[in-house]
Amino acid sequence: MLGEDFAIASAKSPLYTQVANQERQLELLFKERVDVIILDVNIFHYLLKESEYTDKGYTTHPLFKPNPYRLALKSEELTKAFNQSWRAFRKTRAYKALRNKYHITTQ
Repeated sequence: MLGEDFAIASAKSPLYTQVANQERQLELLFKERVDVIILDVNIFHYLLKESEYTDKGYTTHPLFKPNPYRLALKSEELTKAFNQSWRAFRKTRAYKALRNKYHITTQ
């Protein structure tokens, strides 16, 4: 998922470890048990907001190209209806509230 270069580099590092629990990743970072964590910036911001570490300093750096997730629908009719509804929803206060609530910084 993170690419072949990352897989090769992490396999060569004796200090690299994977932690599936993303809340635990924040804990390890802010308790200075690790120097770096790698996770989606939007997930990071959400977990940070929900954590006890909101007053801690940090810096984020983009390492990977954005991954453009796609939606698959069964028919052209559903696709058109979805696209129309999605364009309308993105103009609403509810959409902006969700982006703010979850600290979504990317489109």
